[in-house]
Amino acid sequence: MKDRIIMQGLELHGYHGVLDAERELGQPFLIDLELFLDLRPAGRRDDLALTVDYSAVYAVVKKAFQARRYRLIEAVAEAVAQAVLSEFPVREVRVQVRKPHAPVRGKFKYFAVEITRSKRWLKRCEKAGLNPATAYIGLGSNQGDRSANLERALRELAAGPGIEVRRTASVYETAPVGRTDQGWFLNTVAEIETTLEPRALLTRLQRIETRLGRVRKERWGPRVIDLDLLLYGDLVLDEPGLQVPHPRLTERAFAVVPLAEIVPELTLPGRRRAADLARQLAREQEIHRCTES
Repeated sequence: MKDRIIMQGLELHGYHGVLDAERELGQPFLIDLELFLDLRPAGRRDDLALTVDYSAVYAVVKKAFQARRYRLIEAVAEAVAQAVLSEFPVREVRVQVRKPHAPVRGKFKYFAVEITRSKRWLKRCEKAGLNPATAYIGLGSNQGDRSANLERALRELAAGPGIEVRRTASVYETAPVGRTDQGWFLNTVAEIETTLEPRALLTRLQRIETRLGRVRKERWGPRVIDLDLLLYGDLVLDEPGLQVPHPRLTERAFAVVPLAEIVPELTLPGRRRAADLARQLAREQEIHRCTES
């Protein structure tokens, strides 16, 4: 069954992007939606209650789009897809977010991302008696194209089963910790919803690191990509190779500052409010919010 409702060219003004100018001045975005559901009952009975109200969908999309300022249109697409799946009786949603005025030199019609998300993974969780958990992943890179490394890691994270990337913080440039004779890092934090157990999630993160070319030669050394499991719900674990919360989380500005951007009221180990600890660490350590990709 491939019945679908198509909504094309929803034009919204947003403040999404990597550059400060994009986040301050804003620009137009275009959103296309395909909602997959069984339309036969509505068609037979000519009854709005048996389908979805287009105006209601538009309102939900607009609210999700304007909820915060995202760096990536990938994150915009995720937010829109999750909102639609949560609010309406659709099996699957396809979302395309187009950016016709992207700050790229050259002639082009637009840049876009397209994702397809379904409720199947949530149904599998319910059937297995599992509850999705909210976890926070720290990402860092100081080799090669650091920005591209972060973006690719986020795509890999979102592409795997059992993980939904809900939102990401801004990217920050930070001084290296532990060993200072290396390049500065780009860092961010992603909030995910996952049905993977902590050990399985850690294994997934390590596999992504390997696929992106990380070679573990020395502790604190330079790396193409680094993915750290910072928090997993309220869980506290201390096992060989797995500690949650991350044992050095509250010492690191490059983790706490982007984390506090997403969840400023979160209580961290030591009963410190994330926003308060972020301000303290930002004064003590070198960290700068990026102004360019």
